[in-house]
Amino acid sequence: MAGWSGALVALLALLAACSGPVTLGNITFGKQRTPPTVVTVSNSDPTPARLTSRSQNWAGYIIAATPPAKVPRVTAISATWQVPQVTSATNADSSTWVGIGGVKNDSLIQAGTDQLVQNGKVGYYAWVELLPALPQPVRGIDLLPGDTVTVAISYESGQTWQIRITDKDANKTVTQKVTYASCFCSAEWIEEAPSINGQQATLANFTSVTFSGMSATVGGKAAIPASVCPRPLTVALTCATPIRMVDGAGKDIVQPQVIHAGSFSAVYVYNDAPLKP
Repeated sequence: MAGWSGALVALLALLAACSGPVTLGNITFGKQRTPPTVVTVSNSDPTPARLTSRSQNWAGYIIAATPPAKVPRVTAISATWQVPQVTSATNADSSTWVGIGGVKNDSLIQAGTDQLVQNGKVGYYAWVELLPALPQPVRGIDLLPGDTVTVAISYESGQTWQIRITDKDANKTVTQKVTYASCFCSAEWIEEAPSINGQQATLANFTSVTFSGMSATVGGKAAIPASVCPRPLTVALTCATPIRMVDGAGKDIVQPQVIHAGSFSAVYVYNDAPLKP
């Protein structure tokens, strides 16, 4: 995510400060219904470090290739996950999303859910972002932690894309048609510490999130990652490359678990105690 505008940050601040239903234009936040139970997983099957790339803001899996090799055109991506419940003693944020582009490229079309802690309050919402434009909240979905959400992005023709977000527990689906000049150059399933006004936010503790039903269309063929790609990176329709999130000292924040049959979990493992000498 590229960053949030001042107006959007103010909107989220208002959301976080309110405990009951809040209506802003056509968007209703905080509708009262019983949230589903949030299921978490343990850090029992982390991907070996030697096979994992490192990032200070992304964790998850990507379909990419080691330059100068190129990925055949990526024209669709989708996945399902349960919105994680987040905690933090300070202002913090986390985003869960799927996207096309963005790996060593400034082109990125993405959509997902955001879990924000601000002034001691927590807000959950769906969003869409077309870099370099700012992310936009999705109208018509009242998101709660534990909701099962499916996000799908698909290319139609010209520069037209369809983005579809379904909240199974709220029984809501929103479909948007957008115009975007994509690089078609990579596919991502990511948990992110997003940036707000150009500064990377502290990652909210989301415990874990599990992506399932992962799929992409690569070179006109279905790609369902079911294993970790070997190095150097080559493009295959049945494997993907893991990324773990680290802090400035190289300490792990989020570890992706080994992928199995189009499903993996990302687990928050960070302890900000100083590294032992």
